[in-house]
Amino acid sequence: MARTLSRTPERTNRLILYGAIALAALAAVLIFVALSRSSGAGSTSKAAAGDMTVVTAAVDIKAGTKITDDLLTTTTVASSNAIAGVLTDRKTTIGLTTVYPIAKGEQLSSAKLVGGADAKTSPSYIIPAGKRAFAVAISSTTSANQLLVAGDRVDVIAVGKQSLPQTTTSGTQEKDFPASITLLQNIEVLAVENVTLKPTARLDANGKPITSATSDGSLSTNPNPQDTQTDAKVAVLSVDPQQAQQLAVAADGYKIYLSLRAPGDTATPLDPKNIVTLPANIQ
Repeated sequence: MARTLSRTPERTNRLILYGAIALAALAAVLIFVALSRSSGAGSTSKAAAGDMTVVTAAVDIKAGTKITDDLLTTTTVASSNAIAGVLTDRKTTIGLTTVYPIAKGEQLSSAKLVGGADAKTSPSYIIPAGKRAFAVAISSTTSANQLLVAGDRVDVIAVGKQSLPQTTTSGTQEKDFPASITLLQNIEVLAVENVTLKPTARLDANGKPITSATSDGSLSTNPNPQDTQTDAKVAVLSVDPQQAQQLAVAADGYKIYLSLRAPGDTATPLDPKNIVTLPANIQ
């Protein structure tokens, strides 16, 4: 007679328990993986949508433009897409000046703008608004270069020849005599050789930059004394465009002298049209 095999109830219960534990563990693993993927997708979505607000150009902006609020907008970008030195504060960007053209939608960066209280480090930024930097050859005999330093003020004297009538036994004829003219007065020295003014921001009581229509501009200079350059061969002067033309003409065929002024002396008593020659009795 055949015998029928059967499982005991205890064995069956153990198998069910082990199966339940295995299924629970698998479910826990699947839930963890699903949550991790969801979190990663959320982060990626956030980065793609943008996690950093930057200042961008609302319109095309030409080089040399002073930034006003209507030229700006703000855009949210992923931090990985922000350019180096990008500006993030729209308010503090207003008043800066573009060095290069900026296209509509382009991010604004400190490399393309100058004019902030902490951005006046460019050598060209020591030039006052409306002025030009003009280099003049100097020597120990044509300027007081053992005393001359950046920040001083000078008069510019041009020396050449003046044709004057000279009476002799054979009659009257033109003869060239040394002559000078005080071409410019009270001119600021921006640099002597390679030592320049040290520009610093001038701010009012509210922390806003001070602007001025005078040659002093919106900058003050480092009050610390500069060492003189005893072997200096070049002085850089701050002049307006018309004065720059006069200096260019004078430098071509005339000898330029710089006469150092005393501190605080701003008088301009000499007529620039007055040509001075030696007295007739010693000509």
